[in-house]
Amino acid sequence: MTTDRPVARPGAPALTRRRRSTWGGWRSSFVPPVAIAIGLYFATFFLAPFLISFGLALYNWDLLSTAVFLGLGNFGTMARDELFLNGLRVSFLFVAIELPIILVLQLGVGALLSRLRQRLQRILLAMIFVPVITPWLVVIMMWGFIFYPRVGLLAGLGQLLGVTIHNPLASPQSALYAVIAITIWKFIGFGAVVFLVGINELPQSLYDAAMIDGGGFWAQFRHVTLPLLQPVMLGMSILSFIGAMQVFEPFFLMTGGGPQNATRSLVLYVYEQSFVHLRFGYASAMTLALFGILLAVSIVQLVVGRTRWEY
Repeated sequence: MTTDRPVARPGAPALTRRRRSTWGGWRSSFVPPVAIAIGLYFATFFLAPFLISFGLALYNWDLLSTAVFLGLGNFGTMARDELFLNGLRVSFLFVAIELPIILVLQLGVGALLSRLRQRLQRILLAMIFVPVITPWLVVIMMWGFIFYPRVGLLAGLGQLLGVTIHNPLASPQSALYAVIAITIWKFIGFGAVVFLVGINELPQSLYDAAMIDGGGFWAQFRHVTLPLLQPVMLGMSILSFIGAMQVFEPFFLMTGGGPQNATRSLVLYVYEQSFVHLRFGYASAMTLALFGILLAVSIVQLVVGRTRWEY
């Protein structure tokens, strides 16, 4: 005699047709609202601002008076604007110096942390990650005290050593390098955690094979860790490039673009043109130029950084 009832597997909980149909109904009714909410979010906060910025870039408008249509005139103005070209130079110089240093330090710290015992590793991770979650305003106040002339920590150290240490933010030759050092100090912990997670995901069998062949820490890092971490390195390089090109707070609060425009980055110049001079059309054109630069360089990084390493 046969039966239509489903036979449950031994040791497995029985799931009736009613429960399955109830779960299927909940799932089918839950997914569409979530998809619609995500679509509305991206349309409101990403697509709409981009389209509005593209429209503003075609006008000369301060949001108060009548807008004047310029077409591509704002983009032609950028080619003749010395401060815009200076902002590009400062931003690219900032990235060219900061990016390789911070990636090497993050990778090195992550590799060293992977060799430590778990308790010591957690303590050091907490220490280096504190600057990452610290607000920029607090970081700037702290480093402002360190760099403060005559009574700052750096000046006091110089007095103890019998030498005069000037405020690096006050010199056009050293201001940008001081901001780079602060940025590296703040974000080194983020990349170290990412690389540490990537290293922990690598197969231990590869390290065991390297140890059998007599490879020490440096040999394992060079021939195992570094090649297999190339996808992580690629992702971090793209994220770091985009983040470095958009660094704003230290330039705005610590130097104000000075001295002698040595730290007037492109993002800071966009802010000044929009909210100080009320040239929103020109500022929108510069943001589109920045978007094009970020997109082009990211695509180049993806093409050049592709790897065949798999594990």
